[in-house]
Amino acid sequence: MNNRTRSLLIAFACLLLPGTLLSSVASAQGDEEPKDGGTVVEDAGSEEGKVDPLVVLEEANNWARKRQYKKAIPLYKEVLRAEPERYPSVYYNLAEIKRFQDDCGEAVILYQRYLLLLPDSRDKGQIAKAIAGCQVKLGALGKLAVSVTGPEAANFHVNGIPVTTGPKFEIELKPGKYTLLITAIDHDPYEATVSVPAEGATMEIPLKLQIFHGDLALKVDQDGAAVSVDGQALGSTPLKPTRVVAGKHYVEVSKAGYYKWVRNVFVTRDDTLSVDIQLEKLEP
Repeated sequence: MNNRTRSLLIAFACLLLPGTLLSSVASAQGDEEPKDGGTVVEDAGSEEGKVDPLVVLEEANNWARKRQYKKAIPLYKEVLRAEPERYPSVYYNLAEIKRFQDDCGEAVILYQRYLLLLPDSRDKGQIAKAIAGCQVKLGALGKLAVSVTGPEAANFHVNGIPVTTGPKFEIELKPGKYTLLITAIDHDPYEATVSVPAEGATMEIPLKLQIFHGDLALKVDQDGAAVSVDGQALGSTPLKPTRVVAGKHYVEVSKAGYYKWVRNVFVTRDDTLSVDIQLEKLEP
């Protein structure tokens, strides 16, 4: 973790975390705003990622300093979408804000995600008490169990919060409706509103493999040659580049008086394969 990352996270945690136990954010007499100072939750094992979320994190911190949580929350969630595992403390602090706002349903999701990333956290006991307090307010929770078919692993999001990565997941939620988003490499995303009853819900979601395309440009030295790809006639040369599904294709080029040209070619996704073809005349 570089110095700028560390300073941002420390400032972030000091902004939002209460000074004593997590349960001190809300009292029996009424809610109190999270106070400056107190526990600092460090992130462990961070590595450089493709997306740098620090600018967004800094902007979120600025809104949080002004107690503009409605503006800060979506920015923090944007950080989590960019780096769902790099900043565990973002889940912790968002859970604190949500609990302060009396949104215990989302707070429980965030607390559970934080503990999944840092199961040996020094705050584990305090978080367990916070979750228990939320469960008292929420009443009976329903278990949502979701699995996917198609990819070996997928990314699961509930109400925009990254929950876990894997072939399946289970989470306890307040009965109600939630937005479920599932993404996986080279597969179409799945997004839907799901209802979680008190008795729980089990879902198996098939993710469709995405179809990628590329261009096939056949440059034949003879005009008027018949061209077919995978048995389908494309026309006579000269031809413009043809859009095809990425992968292997069987190409035939023929013209009277010339040997037939036959090849298997491989077209890469989002790329153009150019093939120069010279037809050989038949021997007299």
